[in-house]
Amino acid sequence: MRYAWDKVDEEEVNRISEMYKSFINHAKTEYEVIKSTVKEAERNGFKNLEETENLSSGDKVYWVFREKLCFLAQIGENTENLRIIGAHADSPRIELKIKPVEEKKEENLGVLKVSYYGGFYPYLWLNRPLELRGVVFKEGKRIDVKIDGIIISDQLPHLSKLRMEERKAGEVIKWEEMKALAVNKRIGEEDGFKKLVYKLISEKLGIDFTEEDFIRAHLQLVPAGECVDIGLDSSMIGAYGHDDKVCCFAGLRAFLEKENNNNTCILMLVDKEEIGSESDTSAKSEGVKYFFEKIIEKTGVGISLRELLINSKGISADVSAGVTPGFEDAYDIENSPILGGGMAIERFLDYSGRYRQNEPSIKYVDWLIEILNKRKIPWQGVVSFSKTDPKLGGGGTISAFMARTGMEVIDAGIPVIGMHSPLEIISKADLYSTYLGYKAFYEE
Repeated sequence: MRYAWDKVDEEEVNRISEMYKSFINHAKTEYEVIKSTVKEAERNGFKNLEETENLSSGDKVYWVFREKLCFLAQIGENTENLRIIGAHADSPRIELKIKPVEEKKEENLGVLKVSYYGGFYPYLWLNRPLELRGVVFKEGKRIDVKIDGIIISDQLPHLSKLRMEERKAGEVIKWEEMKALAVNKRIGEEDGFKKLVYKLISEKLGIDFTEEDFIRAHLQLVPAGECVDIGLDSSMIGAYGHDDKVCCFAGLRAFLEKENNNNTCILMLVDKEEIGSESDTSAKSEGVKYFFEKIIEKTGVGISLRELLINSKGISADVSAGVTPGFEDAYDIENSPILGGGMAIERFLDYSGRYRQNEPSIKYVDWLIEILNKRKIPWQGVVSFSKTDPKLGGGGTISAFMARTGMEVIDAGIPVIGMHSPLEIISKADLYSTYLGYKAFYEE
C-alpha cells in the first residue's frame, strides 16, 4: 500500500512544512523565488560565482542570470561528474496587457485589461482577491511590485443563464471579458480614471509611473493571501504555485541540509517551463551552458562541457498530477500518484505516445530506487498522465531538455491536486518524502 505517513517523523514533517509555508507565502512569482533562494544561499555562506576566481572542494557559489535563472553549486571532492536537481520557478497566472488601463466612464470604473501565461481555466480566477506582483525597471533602477486590492468580477447568476447554457466550460468567461477592477474614483474629468490609476501606482512604487512604463514592467496578477492547512487533520497544504515552487523549495532545503561533500552538487531553478521552456532564462537557454562552462573553468577539472554533463546524474524536480476524488475515471489509479503516497517517481510521462518526453535508462532508475529503499524513504512509481488516451490531455517537464546534454535524468516530485488553479493542494508527507529523496540523491 502506498502510504507515507507511518514511515515519516511527523515532527520533521511539520518542520519542513512550516518552512515551506513561509517560503510560498513570499514567493508567488519567479522573481521572488530567485530572490528568496539567493537570500537563503548568502545566509548559508554562498558567494557570487562571478566574484570568485577559483573553486575547490567545499566552496559554495550561486549565479543568477537575468533575474529568473538561478544556480547554486557546492564543489565536492569529485568534480568530474555532477548531481543536478532542476526545477522551474514559474507558474500559470494572469498578466496585464502592455496598455492595460481602460476607462468605463458610464460605469464609474477604471479597469485593467489582462492577458495570461500558461494553461488554466479562467473562470477559476473570478471573484477572488488578487494582488499585483512583479518587477519594474525604470531609469536602470529595479522596483519590486506588490499591490493588493484587485479582483476580476463575474456576472451574477440571475443574468448568466443563457451564457451558461450556450458556452462550454472553458469559455464560461472569455479572456476579453475579464476586467480587473482598479478604481471607482477619478481625478478631474478627462481620462480621470486612468489618471488615478497611474497616480496610485506611482505612490505605491515611489516613482512617477505613466502608461508608457507598463512596457518596462512585468506585472502578474496572483491570488492574494497566505497558504492554508487543508484537512481536519491539517495533513495537507493549499497554496497558489505549488507547481513548481514546492519542488524549488524541496530542492533548496535538500541542497542546504545535505550532510557530505563528496559530490559536486547543483541546484538549477529555471523559468518558462509552463510555456515550453523558451527564452533566455529557460532550461533551453545558452545561459545554462555558460554556467557549467564557468564551473569547469574555475575548478580546473580539465574535461569538456559535453563530457562533464554526460558523466552527470540529474533529477527533473516537478510536480505530478495527483488523483482527484470524484474524477477517478481520468486516471489509472494503480499507475497514478496519490496524495500521501510518498515521492512520485516517473520513468516516463504516458502522454501522446511519449512524444517529446524523456525516458531514463533502466540502470539509472534502479540506482535511484536502491538509494530510496536503503534509506526507507517513501516513494511511489507512477505515470502522471496514466490513462493512455491522448484526448484526455497531458503535459511535460524540463527533463527532456536536461537529457539532451547526455546526462541521466528522471522525473521525481510531489503529487498535486487542483493543479494550475489558484489553490493547489499537496500532502505534507509527500513534501517531506521528496525533500528526503532529493537529499539522498545529493549525498549518495
